[in-house]
Amino acid sequence: LYYGQDVEFGRPKASYRYKIYSPKKYTDLQSHVLMTLYVAAVNESMNEASYPARLAGMDYEVTNDAEGISITVNGYSDSIDDLLIEILNNMKSISIPNEQFLALRDKMIRDWKNVDLGDAYRIARENMRKIVSKHYYTNTELADASENISLDDVNEFGAKLLKKGYIQGLVYGNVTEEQARQNTKLLISQLKIKAEKWNKVTHQGRLEFAEGEDIIQVVRSEVNNSCFSRLQYFGNNSIDEDAQSRVIGTYVESPFFLEMRTNRQLGYIVWGGARSTKKSSFFIFIIQSGDYTAENLSKQADEYTITLPDSLKQLPDEEYLVIKNAVIEKIKEKPTSIAEKAGKYYTMAFDYDGNFDRDNQLILAVEDLSKEKAIEVLTHVLGADTRERATILLYA
Repeated sequence: LYYGQDVEFGRPKASYRYKIYSPKKYTDLQSHVLMTLYVAAVNESMNEASYPARLAGMDYEVTNDAEGISITVNGYSDSIDDLLIEILNNMKSISIPNEQFLALRDKMIRDWKNVDLGDAYRIARENMRKIVSKHYYTNTELADASENISLDDVNEFGAKLLKKGYIQGLVYGNVTEEQARQNTKLLISQLKIKAEKWNKVTHQGRLEFAEGEDIIQVVRSEVNNSCFSRLQYFGNNSIDEDAQSRVIGTYVESPFFLEMRTNRQLGYIVWGGARSTKKSSFFIFIIQSGDYTAENLSKQADEYTITLPDSLKQLPDEEYLVIKNAVIEKIKEKPTSIAEKAGKYYTMAFDYDGNFDRDNQLILAVEDLSKEKAIEVLTHVLGADTRERATILLYA
């Protein structure tokens, strides 16, 4: 549990953030579907309480992913505890009629199936996540596995799921340390969760590539657009790699869009850049087109991206410095609310192993990133012998 007293905003508000990591035995498709429907049913049963809460300036979120269930509560310090208790009560006992649950389930199934009829780049994204993620199920898999699940199934699974888990928590705002401890104890006692060891709960991971490995998946779709989607990994989101992804990614965005979208007019959805999240640093290239095949888009993207290191070499030093300064200003942007700041602290606490000085270290890494080093990194990412990439070729 991390706790922080607000000394910046001076508002009588607080933010509670908890994540309950589930045991590894719940990583199969059936368990993931049941967990997703369970969380949806909890939110549905919260509808009556959520309206007055939002009117009173409070909000909450109960979500799930492959690792477990997350609870976020934001609101006024004198009433936020009541909202947390309401959420916990609904997690213990879902209070919606069976007909309401069936309508909710059927809507979710329709939404999952409709992904295959939507934007080509979204369909490609689903398939990409399936390839590179350790634990991931596509919309089609979720829809097919949900067909016969009942409210009784969901209630029974929820009771089993919450028997054991590993809980991470962060409480920030106008509350005392004692309040933070009491609320965390309340969550544990209300849900009757027994502690599980960190190495026995589920952790999301990604596919490990060998240097030069190039994975290509061809997807046939029902939509009338094709899509080329590519991820190229280059690191594990160290401070230096994060700085590289921000600076080089910012540089790549504009010329890739200009060439693919404006000059070659390959498609109306075009994006290129880089990201660093949790334990991964990677470049992303996406083109969706109504006129060109996925193979053609891939060929043209290859022809252009391989020229990017030389283009960066020719970039005037003053323009490179402008990019770095823009990245630094972005890092320096301050949260505008207690909830935002709590979210940032949560990321630093749990994604970055309690390194609350990461932003300052990141700024120094950006300042130290020479153009020569940026060219070296970009050459390594794109080189045939060193690249680590996955590509989706989606055909209409």
